[in-house]
Amino acid sequence: MLIKPNFYQNPSWLFTKNNFEVEAVVTIVCDELPTTSDVTVKLTRPNAAFNLFITGRGQTGQIIITVNHLAPKTKSVIMSAVILEAKDKLFLKTNIILEWQAKGACTQTELRALGANPEKITLEPNLEIKSQPEKAAHAATAGAFDEIQMAYLAERGITKARAKNLLAAAFLDHARKKFFTLTAMG
Repeated sequence: MLIKPNFYQNPSWLFTKNNFEVEAVVTIVCDELPTTSDVTVKLTRPNAAFNLFITGRGQTGQIIITVNHLAPKTKSVIMSAVILEAKDKLFLKTNIILEWQAKGACTQTELRALGANPEKITLEPNLEIKSQPEKAAHAATAGAFDEIQMAYLAERGITKARAKNLLAAAFLDHARKKFFTLTAMG
């Protein structure tokens, strides 16, 4: 399926179909986590870009996203900012492949998750470089809410539930701002 250049908010088709082709600039923001998904995106024309921001709260899911850079000067930005409850479990894997013909490509992957049980969070940002990219970076962080920040808010009379909501909102807002800064630069 060819994705037309546009900005998409929570497209229902993204996690129901498997293979996509991108020839221009596509930006997608998903505010809900799918339970299971295996998506492949192919950047087939020079200067094509695929930008994906996944955010959400409380759900168990297994998500695999593969982006193949098949043309020169392509760009991809994949970011996640997920908040998980104690019962939730997340497996999020990205495979970014810069094929030999993708000279000058740029890619950045940042997978972030906060949860009551960080041991139930698996984040795997994979990067396979077969060409000479202009820029390639990947990172993953999974952790619990910061106890020092929670104690600071408790000392000021803020309940534990409210403190978690405030810290979660700040975490998600920071990630969203970073995503839009990165995608605007390209």
